[in-house]
Amino acid sequence: MRSFVLAALASGLFAGAAFAQGATPEQGGQSADQQYLAACTPKTNPELCQCLVTTAGESIPNEDERKIFYAYSTGDVEYARGQRALFEPERNVRFNSVLQRAERAVHERCDRFRPQTPAAAPK
Repeated sequence: MRSFVLAALASGLFAGAAFAQGATPEQGGQSADQQYLAACTPKTNPELCQCLVTTAGESIPNEDERKIFYAYSTGDVEYARGQRALFEPERNVRFNSVLQRAERAVHERCDRFRPQTPAAAPK
């Protein structure tokens, strides 16, 4: 699980912890997908946000688990860990597998929408 979080954060695929700032998991009766889109779209490429939501929806059918996926992807590790602590051990094992598949799918489908960073200038 830790590798998922580190890979997601290090890859720059997700726009960063700014999405998690001020957002609450049960905000205004919106679905997890709607909350993520509302937080993500103003901060980065809307196509990237939509791709992430579509891919997460296909890879993680359980909305509570998608909330955790979004929390990890935005850097809200404390919330994600707290929610996972409520899972029984067998579910956590299955969820690890689901997260790994979702991460691969996101990289395969959504990397093309990730903002390109200019190469470091030679010194």
